Amino acid sequence: MPVSSRDLERVIEVIADKEQLKITVDSSVKGGIIAGVATGIGGLLLGPIGLAIGGAVGGTAAYATSGEFKPVSEVLRTLDYQQKEKLLIIVTDIVDKLEWYDSIALLRYLNGDGGWLRERIITAMIDFLKDELKMTIKH
Repeated sequence: MPVSSRDLERVIEVIADKEQLKITVDSSVKGGIIAGVATGIGGLLLGPIGLAIGGAVGGTAAYATSGEFKPVSEVLRTLDYQQKEKLLIIVTDIVDKLEWYDSIALLRYLNGDGGWLRERIITAMIDFLKDELKMTIKH
């Protein structure tokens, strides 16, 4: 019996964790809102000088919230059914050619002589996240 979809999902998550793949959580909109609100409040409370103070405080707060990272394995667990299926089809096309019947054996191979296969899976995963989900990956 070939590796099940659920087992293959787990293999992908293990690889993502081992490679410490992370996505950048896009905070630019949130940062802009924080800076704008702080500037507006500063201007309302203190007038023109409040605009400068609010802008400085808001800009600092926006910068502090930027650059957050989330593990790719966590993102993979939150994909909807169609997204998971699309990723699984891509990865299945890579590993099925070698006829794996056991996810543990597949993981052992990927961690041993199968480095080239692991790299293909990582590349497929990164391409999927970039192209399909428009995410930025930190590798």
